Amino acid sequence: MKLRVFLLTVTLALFSGASARAGYQYQFVSGGQVISSAIQVNQGSTVDIQVYLIQTGGSDGLSTSGLNAAGVRLNYSPSGVAQVTAITPNSTPIGAFDTATTTISTGSTKYARLNLSNEPGGSGPAISPDGRVLLGTFTFSGMSVGSTTVYASDATSGIDNILANGQFLDSMINYSASTITINVVPEPGTMVLSGLLAVGIAGGAVRRFRRPATTA
Repeated sequence: MKLRVFLLTVTLALFSGASARAGYQYQFVSGGQVISSAIQVNQGSTVDIQVYLIQTGGSDGLSTSGLNAAGVRLNYSPSGVAQVTAITPNSTPIGAFDTATTTISTGSTKYARLNLSNEPGGSGPAISPDGRVLLGTFTFSGMSVGSTTVYASDATSGIDNILANGQFLDSMINYSASTITINVVPEPGTMVLSGLLAVGIAGGAVRRFRRPATTA
């Protein structure tokens, strides 16, 4: 209970600190849809979460100048429910950035970090007419039944997000959070028994319906 209160306090503190930020935000997408509620995944299965940097509140840096460097860190707790098992950066040969570095923490504090950059003379800034740039895809594996909170923040304490015109964005980015819920997978035998039970109930109802009325 104390751990849950502590995590809630940390999350609220992050969002209250981010409320003064404006102009850009990390965005979670799964299955082509912006995540607005908890993501459901079965235990033992995986789910891909795409993390975008989007412009908000009238900012136009991503659609006019583009990104020369970007970074994001996903923190998730409790870590025993779901964990990041792979990171796919939006980098070459088919991505928008020239180089990428990834880190998946195996220590007591679980997080996954992604940094991207474009080299001089490379592919040029990552620019998006619709004002959203894909940073990468984080693959989560369902470890045990329960829920874990995932929130996106700056990749490091330094400067990670830089527009092609040289503007630093880190202090202007709002954080984002979502929940991953891991569901139990019924055993095959349980599924069969449930099916037989349903058939038996339905058959009994049919027999009662067809039973002729008795006369006095």
